[in-house]
Amino acid sequence: MKDIIPAKKESPILGLSGLGGGVGGNLVAGLPEEPKYIEEVFSTYLYSGNSTARSIDNGVNLSKGGMTWIKSRNNTIDNFLTDTEQGTSKRIRSNSGQAAATGLTDTLTSFNDNGFSLGTDGLWEVNHSSYTYSSWSFRKAKGFFDVVKYNGSDTGDGLI
Repeated sequence: MKDIIPAKKESPILGLSGLGGGVGGNLVAGLPEEPKYIEEVFSTYLYSGNSTARSIDNGVNLSKGGMTWIKSRNNTIDNFLTDTEQGTSKRIRSNSGQAAATGLTDTLTSFNDNGFSLGTDGLWEVNHSSYTYSSWSFRKAKGFFDVVKYNGSDTGDGLI
């Protein structure tokens, strides 16, 4: 019995240089590669704090833009959200009406090509040695997630 070989799908012929298979791949040369799997743009990562500077490797390239949300699993410390647009020295608390904190230096310290880095955490928000944490990282990707900076006037104007 002869093996059945599935048909090979090729790009349509789009020009003279495409004779023999098409040039569809050449039309998008130079554009960033679109993510193929959710793991490339989103991660849920659990870890235990250790109060020492370290990197969290969750496989998400946050150096391309994005946001990380961290929450203690065994303490009532506020939610900790920071993004690449505002930078690591600023934090938003999604469960509080308090203004965004600025001047942070020892919490989330960098967005990396494979996750993010943590500092020694004198505030106990992201890396205290007696706490466990959940983190959710979202990489900026077309059709999935974007980081938008908005400067309001504090007069009730809305984002349209």
